[in-house]
Amino acid sequence: LRCQLRWPRFQSMSTLWWVLLLVTLSLLLHALVVQRPETLPEWNQQLQVLRESYFSQSESSPLQSISEKNVNKIEIIKSEERDKYINDLVYGDEQNQPMSDAQVVETIDTIVNQPTHKKTTNEPGDKKTANESENKKSSKEAWELLPQRGKGKRPNAYENDEVTNVNWTREISMAREKVYKKRAIQVKKSCRLLRHEGLYQTPLGNIHTNMRWDEENNLIWCPIFKAASTTWVKNFLILAGEMKLKSSLHGEVDEVFAAPQSRKQRMLQLNKSLKMLIVRHPLDRLLSAYRDKMLRFRNPGDAYLGLQLCLVEKYPNPGPNDPDRSNTTANICRAGVDKKLKKQLKKSHGNITHPTFTQFLLLVRDDMRLWIKNPKKIKVNLHWRPYWIQCGPCQVNYDVIMHTESLDIDNEYVIHKAGLEGIIFNAHTHASKFDAYNDTSESTKAYYSQVPPWLLDDIVEFYQPDLTIFGYSAQPYFDIVNS
Repeated sequence: LRCQLRWPRFQSMSTLWWVLLLVTLSLLLHALVVQRPETLPEWNQQLQVLRESYFSQSESSPLQSISEKNVNKIEIIKSEERDKYINDLVYGDEQNQPMSDAQVVETIDTIVNQPTHKKTTNEPGDKKTANESENKKSSKEAWELLPQRGKGKRPNAYENDEVTNVNWTREISMAREKVYKKRAIQVKKSCRLLRHEGLYQTPLGNIHTNMRWDEENNLIWCPIFKAASTTWVKNFLILAGEMKLKSSLHGEVDEVFAAPQSRKQRMLQLNKSLKMLIVRHPLDRLLSAYRDKMLRFRNPGDAYLGLQLCLVEKYPNPGPNDPDRSNTTANICRAGVDKKLKKQLKKSHGNITHPTFTQFLLLVRDDMRLWIKNPKKIKVNLHWRPYWIQCGPCQVNYDVIMHTESLDIDNEYVIHKAGLEGIIFNAHTHASKFDAYNDTSESTKAYYSQVPPWLLDDIVEFYQPDLTIFGYSAQPYFDIVNS
């Protein structure tokens, strides 16, 4: 009797559960078919372009359906966190429902237009004027496009990159062309004189090997270390689409932009390419090399640490008024760290004695003396190798000779002349600083005032071709030493 009384209730409950199950399945099917329309693969493609492309201005690009004004801002959403954020917004996550197409467009527009760098306008009390702030400011939007080592890592050194915005005009371009023509005339006249005096000619094949050849953009550059080389290495890697690096910056660009194999190919490419060279005052460059390579302690395996310790131990340190009693040879010290020395450096925790600027110049002098004895076998370190040896300005007719003293405007000219506007930035990577000096002229006075006059005489003799070819004078440095 009890079973008969409860049977109708049991039958109605069973029917209710079946109804609920069918409703649930219908909702799921509706969510899959209706809420995820056939346009979702297209959005997925657009998101992929957002992740992998930068500065894509093709009219057929899927990005055009999002917003034309966003094409030049794609770099802002390169990070993995923003990729995940967009995916969650579009497709939904554990807490959010999927968005409609209109909401996706609005959201991406909002993300793209968000600033990714700190303040760029001047607050009350700032020293820089508004014009200076507009023409020269730190831009993390540009920094995010620059090559980076390691997955998701951006070394602090890259945060110092500055991007200069120049309102380029035809008048500025014509004025700069007059400057480059004047510099080229200076080079030709000086080379004619130096050839008559028997200046050594580096084999043309070696010079071609030292160059970086961008055949796609018809741009050839001969890098001079410690003369804006890192700035233009980054530019070349951006042109190659290399955003992540496994090796060093310079090592990567050497492989990507190697010289054409045959001499005929090289000559054809030289004739149709814009050939550029960047130089700075040779004595200023020597000081930059010393501050970067002789005052740093990056890690116990740094090859230049071995050179630093060797200079301190085996090279004399004459004062500014001491005579030349040094009997040194470049065979004594070479860059490198063995296992034993590496263990000692780990224990020191960076507490080591660095060589003086005078000891470093003695090493440079010895390097050049050995090279003169056997130029075909001896190679001078790239960070203080003379320009006329490295790039052969008397053998190659460079179209644009850039000076670090006018680097911002020279960079802008090359970018426009080569048709690379909107592809690479007019960026400037600041040199590493391992001392207390922020101003170049201040550090020049401080370091060169400790150099003996006879040592500066020897150094200038070796770098006189560079001084003559590019119109630099050593007199200001002699004035510092003699004072």
